[in-house]
Amino acid sequence: MWKQIILLILVISSAHGREKKLVEIINDLGPNIELKYHCKSKNDDLGQRVLPYNGSWYFTFRPNLLGNTLFYCQFSWGQISHWFNIYEDSRDRMRCHDCLWYIRGNGPCTLNVCSQKFDLCFQWNS
Repeated sequence: MWKQIILLILVISSAHGREKKLVEIINDLGPNIELKYHCKSKNDDLGQRVLPYNGSWYFTFRPNLLGNTLFYCQFSWGQISHWFNIYEDSRDRMRCHDCLWYIRGNGPCTLNVCSQKFDLCFQWNS
């Protein structure tokens, strides 16, 4: 009996906790600046790619049940290189379903629900 109850709880929580998420990256570095990037998680390597100015790329995934899903990206242009946690479950799980990031020289920016602008900016991890 207890096994069935636990199984039911796991099924219900997995249905809610595993909604598919979308992360989109937009190159907002400026005209004629290509953005090179390489995104991955502990389990998935999404490969190296290049985005032209104003170009975008996205990926989808289902967060894990443990609530610790993390995707990080290495970004570079010219001689500059930075990395950033592009999806961090503790920060993004409730904040966004479609997580859009404008990559700018001073750091990635995402939608600020109060201003409805992409002015919620973060510092690079490195």
